Amino acid sequence: MILYHFSDAWGFDPSPFCAKVQAYLRLADLPYEGRTGLAEFRRAPRKQLPYIDDEGVIVADSQRIIEHVKAKYGDRLDGWLGPEQVAIGHAVSRMLEGGNYWIGVYSRWFEDDVWRIYKPVVLGALPALIRPVFAAALRRDYRRRLRGVGLSLRPAEEIYELGRQDISALAGILVDKPFLLGERVSSFDATVYGFLANGFYAPLPGPFRSMISEHDNLVSYVERLRRMTLLPKL
Repeated sequence: MILYHFSDAWGFDPSPFCAKVQAYLRLADLPYEGRTGLAEFRRAPRKQLPYIDDEGVIVADSQRIIEHVKAKYGDRLDGWLGPEQVAIGHAVSRMLEGGNYWIGVYSRWFEDDVWRIYKPVVLGALPALIRPVFAAALRRDYRRRLRGVGLSLRPAEEIYELGRQDISALAGILVDKPFLLGERVSSFDATVYGFLANGFYAPLPGPFRSMISEHDNLVSYVERLRRMTLLPKL
């Protein structure tokens, strides 16, 4: 299996969706080869990363990748979950992927002090001559999307307050459990880790690390998952 994703610059991918798939494959002990770079982005079937090539079968989108892997190799993480736990995991995933993600986009792409550091991470593989044009096009696209979800119409403090509410809700669901849904790890932990790692460990200014640091259970949780997902690729 080959996983195409953006970068390993921070020890995890700066895209929470790519980091989610990395975490899932490692937690499930599934061997893969990682390939990175914007060249892979241009070849991606949906012009998005991540995607996989699994013995010639191309699968795009982080959740579809996990579903494909479960169907082919067995459900190694979620077989113990009951219907209520699956429902909670689904709701948390939608909160992070459908809402909190856009707050991260706003911070990284439109807060100037963050963008200066993030830009070489996300665009550093491009030739210097085309980097400004590509960056401008992407920022226009993200600005349009942020307007579509209603965030660009809000002041920054309101945007980040929404993020703080998401993080507080996550801490309230986790309580004192070692993993999101109980005593055992699940695929939903891969999703949560992809987002928390990008907020807590990313060497970027902004409020995300402090939001997470307000909750001791989230700090312990993200460090636990980090140790588990830093295992060498098989």
